[in-house]
Amino acid sequence: MNTNRILFAGMYDSGKTTFIAALWAYVNSDKKGKHLKLNTLANSENEYLDTIREEWLQCKKVTRTNLNKTENVKMNLLKESNSENVILEIPDISGELFSNHFQLREWTTEYDSLIHQVTGILLFINPNDKKNRTEFIADSLEIVKGLGGTPESNDNVNFAAWSEEHTSNQVKLVETLQFIEARKDIVEPIKVSVIVSRWDLIEAEDCPSPEQWIQTNMPLLYQYLKCNTNYFKPSYFGVSAQGCDYDNQNDVNRMFDIEPFDRPFIRLENEVVKDLTAPIIWLTEK
Repeated sequence: MNTNRILFAGMYDSGKTTFIAALWAYVNSDKKGKHLKLNTLANSENEYLDTIREEWLQCKKVTRTNLNKTENVKMNLLKESNSENVILEIPDISGELFSNHFQLREWTTEYDSLIHQVTGILLFINPNDKKNRTEFIADSLEIVKGLGGTPESNDNVNFAAWSEEHTSNQVKLVETLQFIEARKDIVEPIKVSVIVSRWDLIEAEDCPSPEQWIQTNMPLLYQYLKCNTNYFKPSYFGVSAQGCDYDNQNDVNRMFDIEPFDRPFIRLENEVVKDLTAPIIWLTEK
């Protein structure tokens, strides 16, 4: 039996936790026509997963990982279509792990072993994070002028020292992929589901597609994936794992009138589907 090992990756508050909560509710449900079902509870952090599942079902803001505690979650699932094993590896879902890899330039032997077994990647991106929006040189020059300096001089401008904290997320995500490329013997390109979270908010901006959003707002990441198809094969998904704005009570109340598994939706290139598993299933297709 083939086994697919899929890595969840993404920075802090990139939407992983809400997606995991919705997925855990899905695989534990009696919903008909499921594409994925629970294979075994072994190695699953049931208490944590059950907590965030209940929050998701109640349309509450899902509790993010305690940054003082590492939640390494594993889901052992089966594809209904062919009974293939699908193992979701979710190391330190707070996202701090990936920032630490970038800053310290090192990772554990356990994580290194995981990378050698990975067959696909779910790469999460929060469109609301200001570190995921393009900053243009022209805008920076205007700021310098406003501070009394000139593009040719640092006069009257105090520049902060470099810090990982202020580094653009797309730089960190590209480094994450480069680290994987450097450590893993890649025979065939690794599939990457690039997930733009909170897509219900992006839809309001009338964005044409998830791929075009990435191309416009995270050009470094987009160009890296475009130019390294011998290592990575990307596909782009807009994901709304809950479908509402938690800060808008009317929006939350609207969700209670909808069946839980009809709340999430996935935006593909030219269509919208009500299948939360679409980014995972794509990773397992030959």
